[in-house]
Amino acid sequence: MLVVVVVNAAGLAAAQLLPTIELSGLSHRAGGLTLDEATALAVDRTHILESLLPTFWELPSQEVIGYVGVAALVVALAGLTHPLRLGRAVVLAGIAALAVTLALGRYTSVYLLLHDWLPAFDAFRAPGRWLLCWPGLLGWAPTPRSVGGRGARSRLRATGHGPPAPTGQPC
Repeated sequence: MLVVVVVNAAGLAAAQLLPTIELSGLSHRAGGLTLDEATALAVDRTHILESLLPTFWELPSQEVIGYVGVAALVVALAGLTHPLRLGRAVVLAGIAALAVTLALGRYTSVYLLLHDWLPAFDAFRAPGRWLLCWPGLLGWAPTPRSVGGRGARSRLRATGHGPPAPTGQPC
């Protein structure tokens, strides 16, 4: 089943990727963009909190905003404290931190290293768009309900204080 999914995904992606690869040599970006061109729409380092929590202090003055809400941040941080899903939470938090770091563009050494050393990375502009990864990654973070694995009724049943479990027998 996994093979079928991978083959279908490759076929769908090929319809976009093959023409893109063929035409990339004819583009004005064929030799790559300069660092100034590549980081023209990066998030300013003095506005990173404004981009992550707009209107908390003042209205945003930039194009890219990675707003997920204060409640979502609190729930994601709560998910980091539970030991059952800590591995998954740390990986997602690391990727989210990398996305925020890349959104800063020239203000971080990570972006500078990738621009200089990663093939084809210098063909992309607007590093601020990396903030678009941030809300999706926080959405996958384990929540306090998901880390427990069971709802309130199951926990009450396990302690002997809730209604009996359904037996599957017709009434």
